[in-house]
Amino acid sequence: MATALWRIFQVILFAAIGHGILEVLDANDVHPDQWVARMINAAITPGSLSGISWILAGCFGLIGAFLWDAFTPRLKTRLGFGPDDGRSGTRKMSPTSFILFGVLGAGICTVIAVTGVIWQHFTAAVTEHPSNSGAQAPAASSAPSSATPSPQVPPKTEISLKRGLEMVDALGAPPGANFGRQPNQSVRDIRWVLLVTSTPENAWLAGLISTLIGRAGITINHLQLPPDRAFKIDAPVMPKSTEQGVVAHGDNLLAHRIINVLSPCFTVKHASKIFDDFPADLRGWYQKQITDDEQSVWIEIGPGSPWREGVTCD
Repeated sequence: MATALWRIFQVILFAAIGHGILEVLDANDVHPDQWVARMINAAITPGSLSGISWILAGCFGLIGAFLWDAFTPRLKTRLGFGPDDGRSGTRKMSPTSFILFGVLGAGICTVIAVTGVIWQHFTAAVTEHPSNSGAQAPAASSAPSSATPSPQVPPKTEISLKRGLEMVDALGAPPGANFGRQPNQSVRDIRWVLLVTSTPENAWLAGLISTLIGRAGITINHLQLPPDRAFKIDAPVMPKSTEQGVVAHGDNLLAHRIINVLSPCFTVKHASKIFDDFPADLRGWYQKQITDDEQSVWIEIGPGSPWREGVTCD
């Protein structure tokens, strides 16, 4: 019985130590829980990262419990806390050697941890801001060059998993997070119609916004765009977006939720009107798709990069 209780204590002890290590890594933007979540494709609901973190902590506990018996006797003998029969080839350490041994071990662990954190921040900075890596553009030459141009860094088209889950939580938050608008109503209890338009290069962001809203449990009906005039020559024409970034049209709860959720990462603007400035035929096209008990939001994504300057959104 005592052995079983001691084993359970070992598991709990090492689980707590492992979870503490994960918390320290998370504070330094190192996220093993997210790596595991990506591998098993299980991080699709809010709160799953916390569960995965405790699973990893439990693994620490099990490993520590099994290694305890393997290394404790040898360690005790090496440090002079166990018996020395003269045949094992071990000898007791002096207090000075013991202190130096501990300082050396702590120093090595510290150097490894700091080096890992610095390397991760350096590689992230080079990836996100390649112009800041210290490389200077070569001077212009009048002679023609046959050298192959260096490949361009592709634009960023994703957010971190942790940030995405935080956005989902914020979009589906209870009425207390309504910022003064419709304070007693849940965003999930309202019937919404959503129009999302974007330039071709930012179509990924249009898909991301629709996915986040769906994951938040918000019921939406997507408005259909007018047909292509190559097929229907008298179809209304949707005006092209000219504002860089994201423009949220609508003065309602969902529009303001979207603004607050996207603002930390993207350039976001707001317009209270939705269809008022459309030509009559285009306004009629959308209004006939909306019933009286539905509220409308239009997310307009313009040309250029939608990202805020100096933000990695990790």
